Amino acid sequence: MKKIICSVLLVILYTGSTPAQTATIHFNIKNSGSCNCTLSPQNNLSRYGKEKVSLPLNKNGQATYSLKITRPRSFDFYCERSKSDQWLSYSFFLSPGDKLTFNADMLAKDYQIAVTGKGSNNNQSIYKGSSGFDPQKFYGDTVPDRVISAILKKEKQYKTELEKYSTRYKPTKEFIEAKKLNLTYWAASAYFSFKENNKFQVKSAYKRNLDKWQSIQDSLFNIQPLDNPNALSSRNYTLLITDFLGRKKEALWTEQYENKNAFYKEWYGGDQFKGEEEYMADKSNALREKIIKKYFKGKTAEYLYAHLIVDAIDNSDPKNLLNIYSRFKDQYPVSEYDAKLKTIVNAVKKRQERGLNERMVFADSTAKQLNTLDDLLKLAKNKTVLVDMWGTWCSPCRQEIEKNSAEIKKHFKGKDLEYFYVANYDTGNTKAWKELISYFNLEGTHILASQTLTESVMNAVKGKGYPTYFLIKKDGRYELSKAGYPMERTKLIQQLEEALK
Repeated sequence: MKKIICSVLLVILYTGSTPAQTATIHFNIKNSGSCNCTLSPQNNLSRYGKEKVSLPLNKNGQATYSLKITRPRSFDFYCERSKSDQWLSYSFFLSPGDKLTFNADMLAKDYQIAVTGKGSNNNQSIYKGSSGFDPQKFYGDTVPDRVISAILKKEKQYKTELEKYSTRYKPTKEFIEAKKLNLTYWAASAYFSFKENNKFQVKSAYKRNLDKWQSIQDSLFNIQPLDNPNALSSRNYTLLITDFLGRKKEALWTEQYENKNAFYKEWYGGDQFKGEEEYMADKSNALREKIIKKYFKGKTAEYLYAHLIVDAIDNSDPKNLLNIYSRFKDQYPVSEYDAKLKTIVNAVKKRQERGLNERMVFADSTAKQLNTLDDLLKLAKNKTVLVDMWGTWCSPCRQEIEKNSAEIKKHFKGKDLEYFYVANYDTGNTKAWKELISYFNLEGTHILASQTLTESVMNAVKGKGYPTYFLIKKDGRYELSKAGYPMERTKLIQQLEEALK
């Protein structure tokens, strides 16, 4: 398998009111076959601004991309060769007035990559032949000694390679500053990501050695400020702060469980009753907004608001987004991200406004009529039913509903298939439960499961987590979905078609 990833790094550096100039890249890719190529800004900011563009190659493997810029910009260029697992990749630093030619041969040894033209001194490969940092061999370590040693060693190697590059190619001052800034945050980002993932593997040992892990994190975070709007052009920096936002949320979940008084005093103004009500209604989006307000301001906070809103949609979690967006607009009325966010929020608003309908049936589980799988089977008597064991709190559950529910119903429209949606661990969350039923347009029978019902069903069908899907046949037999996770929808459709025969 040949794999090369074409990344076009064009870092955003402010240059005042300099008139825009055209920058151009000509691509010549030999033996490209039938390639699908895209070009998108490399920096994570691009996710909330301009989208990636298609860059079709002609029959000779050629394409040209031009844009007007007043400062260096970052892009990723990916080219996939059809009917193979080959990917072509490279790194560029595109400045105003650049005229680059990128040559590569997909079938040649080392792909014979060459970059020429104006600006080529900024666009040679810095880390050619250098392997990246692989944290896999350190997972399971209960103390941070080995991993931090490896990270600092790799950081030193990157610095040396950048110095060699500068001596050999004489790149511009802007290029060097951008690379140094990105490298400044590399160790902190790499260590923090590893630490937060590894703690779930070592668990109690991590807690015993928490001071050691935290001390190294603090020292790395002190090298450069966590709130640094001047670093928003750095991929490593934006990776770090978005990771921090999510991981701090998880840490607060633990704090709420272990030290309620301190948690509600710091984050909800000290009123535990009202704070708990607000927290339980939204443990994700509203809580992340609180984290943004506490740790960030200005352009960094603006960026993280955009990240929060888009990430929430990626996780099919619309809770509080309209209110969060409204506060975002109040603070940043002329935001560079607003065109993208407005489209997202308008779509959320439209879905939330449609409400419940008569085809959304709520079974009476509160009267203890549904406590076991047998009770559920009685409700499904003489029916073929697809049962979705889900929860409003469960991101994979929401994502699977978003991706598959409408398509499955479309496939079986007019056929004798019914749908049960069993919400688990949501008995105190009725409002959010019904809001998501409306949002996802989940027509079918809805059951707010007691813990007894949840345990009975999951034990019987041998469900291992959420979501769990299983089928109930007309004769009362049931079987677990064979579609796995993430769902292979075609497998589930085949299984349902067999059940309907």
